[in-house]
Formats: sequence, C-alpha cells, structure tokens
Amino acid sequence: VEGGAILPPGAAVALDCGASPGGWTKYLLEEAGCHTVHSVDPGDLASSVRDLKGARHWKMKIGDALPLLAEEGVRIDLWTSDMCLHFVSEQLDWLLQAREAGVLSPH
Repeated sequence: VEGGAILPPGAAVALDCGASPGGWTKYLLEEAGCHTVHSVDPGDLASSVRDLKGARHWKMKIGDALPLLAEEGVRIDLWTSDMCLHFVSEQLDWLLQAREAGVLSPH
C-alpha cells in the first residue's frame, strides 16, 4: 500500500476512543488509509484535526456515543483507544459493548 498506509485507501471506518487532541485521528486519516474516523472524546480536537476531511468528532464519552453511532448505522472496521481508564479490562468491556450495539463491522 502506497505511502505507508496500513489499509487500502478509503477502505476503513475507524473509531478513536479518547481522541483529544486528535493525534490518532490525524494518523488514521492521513497515514493509515481510513476514509472516516469517528473521534470520541468530551475534550476538544485540535482545529487542524477537526477540519480534516473524514473526521467526525463526538464530543462525549464512549458510553454516550455508542447508541448514537448505532442509531446512525455506523460500522467500525478499526478500533483505537487510549482512553484514560482505571483498569485495562475496561477497554475490552467497551469493545464488547460496541459489538453488542452493532457498531463493529463483522470483518
């Protein structure tokens, strides 16, 4: 894949949990080949990230965003997270909740 992208261009929708200020969102859009990144964080994204084509900021916590993502029919191909959580197992809990909500792509 050209340019060091890890995915074919335009092939993936990603979710970036704990996205502020937006470093992973920027990387996923510009380097990893994602066409859309749903950035979930109650904090702000840097304007240089917020204004990128394909960036969608959900200014809330993941527990509030999952039902809204499901309602919009969003299907996530790639999950990234650097949320500040007390226990690592909480990362898996949120991923499983996303699957239950129907937000994760089947592949």
